[in-house]
Amino acid sequence: MDFTMDASEVAKLAIDLGKAGRKATLGAAAVIEHGALNIKNGMRRDFTGHRYAPAIPRAINYDVRGLSAEIGVDKRGPQGGLGNILAFGTSKNAAVVDHTAALVRETPNIEKFLADVGVGALTTGSASEMIEYTTKAGKTRMASQAQVDNWTRGAR
Repeated sequence: MDFTMDASEVAKLAIDLGKAGRKATLGAAAVIEHGALNIKNGMRRDFTGHRYAPAIPRAINYDVRGLSAEIGVDKRGPQGGLGNILAFGTSKNAAVVDHTAALVRETPNIEKFLADVGVGALTTGSASEMIEYTTKAGKTRMASQAQVDNWTRGAR
C-alpha cells in the first residue's frame, strides 16, 4: 500500500502560525500595558479623598515586565507607607479602600482585547487584523483597530 501526502499546506500553516505568535505577543504586550495604565488610574481615583492621606494617589504606579504588570502603592511615594493600612486595615481598623476594584472593573476589557489580539493574529484580511501603532511615548505596538480606537478616543 502506497501513501502520499502533499505537505505544502502544512508548511504554509506553520509559517502563518510562526507569524501569528509574534503578532500575538506584541499585541498582548500592548493590551497589558494599556490595562495596567487603566488600573493605575482607577486605583488613583479609588484612593482619592481620604482626609489623612491626601497624597497617596500619587504613590500609585505600575511596572510592566514582558506580559505581566505589577500595579500598586509604591511605599517610597508620598504617603506610600499608608497604602497597606488603607487597603488591608489594621488589627483595630477595617480597610478603607477596595484596592482590587480597579482590577475587577478593567478585567473584562483586558480579556476582550486579548481575545481580539488572538483572533487578529490568526486571521488575515479581516477587520480584526493587527496594525502597527506608535504611542505618544514613541513605542511601536501591534494592535487591532478596536484597540487603537479605544486608546485614542477623545484625542481627536
